[in-house]
Amino acid sequence: MRLIFTLVILLVSVSVSLMAQPPAPCTNGTQNTCKCSTSPILCTIDELDGYSYSMTTYLHPNDGPTGNCMCPNQCNTTSHNPTWFRFPAWCEELELEVSWSNCIQNPFSCNSLGIQSAVYSECFGCGMNPPCLGPSWAPGGYNPSPYTFAVGCDVDGCGPGSGSATYSMTGLEIGKIYYFLVDGCCGSACDVEIDVIGVCGDPVIADIEPIDGPTYVCAGGDPVT
Repeated sequence: MRLIFTLVILLVSVSVSLMAQPPAPCTNGTQNTCKCSTSPILCTIDELDGYSYSMTTYLHPNDGPTGNCMCPNQCNTTSHNPTWFRFPAWCEELELEVSWSNCIQNPFSCNSLGIQSAVYSECFGCGMNPPCLGPSWAPGGYNPSPYTFAVGCDVDGCGPGSGSATYSMTGLEIGKIYYFLVDGCCGSACDVEIDVIGVCGDPVIADIEPIDGPTYVCAGGDPVT
């Protein structure tokens, strides 16, 4: 009985992996992808290869980095209408390309167009897990800004209504969950396409050792190995 149950679990797991689809992007606040901590975890980042969607001007800045820096050495940026994707790393090196087109300005924000995107190794910090209490040097400090944990980032796409950005990541930890953010500059809404350059792969399942035991097992009977 236990053997059959285990095989059923394995088959279901394989089916889920084969049928997995990227979740719906954040468009009105009801989607799980609106927040870093609730976005569904993809089986692999490869599921986003060729994935495209249309952003909206729905503003929810507190669900993304709200400090002055989204990325190391690329400050004076903050999030406005983020969509989050979570994924486990099955490769140590990863290259992503994010393209955008047909951008429209957000009537309730500044006048910039384009998108900014980043991958973080943690899902907390000022703006993602408020409140942030006092300056960093104060007793007790505060949760660090998310950009501290950026492993890949590009915020140079602000300005043009179409374009693309590519960034490479190295030293990813196999099996660790990472957090992929796509955000409109000043809340602009664009058509977005995400491409994975190369293949990151799927989790590798080791060979199963031969299973040996009695043909019939009775519930409530003697323990069986």
